[in-house]
Amino acid sequence: MRYIVDGSNLLGALGLALESDQAKSELVRLLASFSRSAKSRVDCVFDGSRPDGFATSFGGLTVRFSHPRSGDDVVENLASSGVAPCVVVTNDRALAGRVKSRRVQIESCAEFRRRVERSSTHSESARGDRTDWDL
Repeated sequence: MRYIVDGSNLLGALGLALESDQAKSELVRLLASFSRSAKSRVDCVFDGSRPDGFATSFGGLTVRFSHPRSGDDVVENLASSGVAPCVVVTNDRALAGRVKSRRVQIESCAEFRRRVERSSTHSESARGDRTDWDL
């Protein structure tokens, strides 16, 4: 399964600072762990420019920054790339409406968080470590 995550929207849904490079880095770490444990491709899209020194590839995770376009435009473009099946993670109803015609599933940030937590719990019992959402 491929996941396209509206990273800025997910940060907001988690109550984290949208402009914080530290919050973005922590979210990226969690998504990389999820990608590994779920054996899934994950594309995370943040609005704006890439901070200096911010890595963009972590195994099955690719991090994208939208500048000069909007993050929604980048997510829509990725969703229309034809890689199926695909899940777009966002709470943004306008974005969900834009990509629904692309035959993708929409998953809310809360649903995705539960998926990551289940994956983390499974991974923790298999490896003896823990990844959680306490940022």
